[in-house]
Order: sequence, then structure tokens, then C-alpha cells
Amino acid sequence: MGTIHRLLLPVIIGLALCTAVADAAVWDRDKEKVIAERLANEIDNGQIIWLKPLFGDAFPAIADSAGPYARTTAIILLHGMGGHPDWPVVISPLRQYLQAHNWSALSIQMPILKADRSPSDYGKTLREAERRIDSAIDYLNRKHYRHVVLLGYGFGAATAIYALANDNKPAVNGLVAISVLARKFLEPGINLTGLLEKLDVPILDIYALNDKSVVVDTADDRRLAARRNGGVHYTQEIIAGTDHYYTGQEPLLLQQIVDWLEREINTGKNDK
Repeated sequence: MGTIHRLLLPVIIGLALCTAVADAAVWDRDKEKVIAERLANEIDNGQIIWLKPLFGDAFPAIADSAGPYARTTAIILLHGMGGHPDWPVVISPLRQYLQAHNWSALSIQMPILKADRSPSDYGKTLREAERRIDSAIDYLNRKHYRHVVLLGYGFGAATAIYALANDNKPAVNGLVAISVLARKFLEPGINLTGLLEKLDVPILDIYALNDKSVVVDTADDRRLAARRNGGVHYTQEIIAGTDHYYTGQEPLLLQQIVDWLEREINTGKNDK
């Protein structure tokens, strides 16, 4: 390392620490601990673990190992605004389905805003969310999984797109974005189309026929943006007969995801 780099390194680390501390003012660490304690007593499968980002505090996650017949792929699950790693809508059914079918999943706690913060402040949680995603990737790398896939629901899907576009993550081999939700009130906002143009992994963009209007109305824009990068294999699927919550259509949603994983990820053709 050169002299200039050695001199700048403490400054860079100091700035990163200051940023982490400043961001932490908006999310509720105590609530995350309460959620983790409750889930530890409630979940029938999976194990509560704590992951530590390079900068910032440890956060909880649910690790589901598929046992001795585990596939080579692990999926990182990202819930939406105000949720938790076993959120009953989409996240919990998918987590349990994956484990039952010998897929490994790691469902992580995303930042939850403090009660006195405006919903627009979820935009200020993006950097912390990315740090948590990086920690989850590092954890799975230590477990020697061959493929790692990000799967986000709602704001979790938008966060996954932000994290992948914001920094090169060579260990991530694919993205499943379910009902991508990037509200206009976020500060700072998320430019989904601009971010999608930067991605270089296979993408499954899936939403409901009767989804929230912001999800449906931007579907064409998402598809066109992703396909501007000619090297990306992008698939968009619509689930009929349901809405943003997929009530009654969870099996179809889950089967489409698994079919895509088998076709695009677990064949070995997308190894990096």
C-alpha cells in the first residue's frame, strides 16, 4: 500500500464510522432485539443468529439449513418496510417452502424506523441495509455455498436492487424481485430504472396482476431498463388472481421462483 493510501485509510474508516452512526439515528435497535427474542420462541424451524457488519451493530437473522442434501444455492430473504425475518406475508411461507425442498435460506432483519421518524426516512436506511446484505453474503461465503441469490419483497426488493447497483458484489449470482416497491416519498429516493440498468446478474421480476398501482404501472419501465444491459438475462412474470399480498397464490408464486432458480442459477451456467 502506498504512502497516500496509508494516510487516507484512517480517514476513510472514520468517515464510514460516522456515516454508520448518523444513519443509526433513524432505526430502532431495541425493537429489533425484541423481535429477535420473540421469533426465537415462536419459530418451529430455523435458528436465530446475529450477524455483524463491518461498521455498525449486530442484527438478527433466521438461518435455515437444508441439511446434508442441501443444494449449492443459498437465498438471502429481504422483507419489506416494518417487517421482520419471518414476516407472514410472502417471506415466512417462502422461507419454510425453501427449507422443505432442500434449499438453504437466510432471512435477515432489515432496519426498522423508530416510532418518531417519518416513513420517508426509510430512504436513509438504504446504506445500513446494504451493510447487512454484505454481512449476510460474507456469512454464506464462509459456509462455502456455490451460489448466492438475493430475494426481496416490496421495499426489500428495491433495497436489493440498490445494493447490487451501488457496489460490485461478485458473490451474488441472481436477484428475485417480488412486487418491487420504491415509494416516491422516500428521502433520498430510489431511481429504480437507473439502478436496474447497472445490474449484471440474472433477474426474476415478479408481481401480481392486481398489485399496488406503483408496481404495475412501472412494470414496462423496469423491463426496458433491465434489458438495456444486453448481458443480463431478465425475466418478468405476472401472478394472476391475487394482489400485492399473494393470499391464496403463495404456492404458484413459490413454484415460479423455484423453477427460475433451477433454470437460471442452479445449473452452474451462471457461476462467477
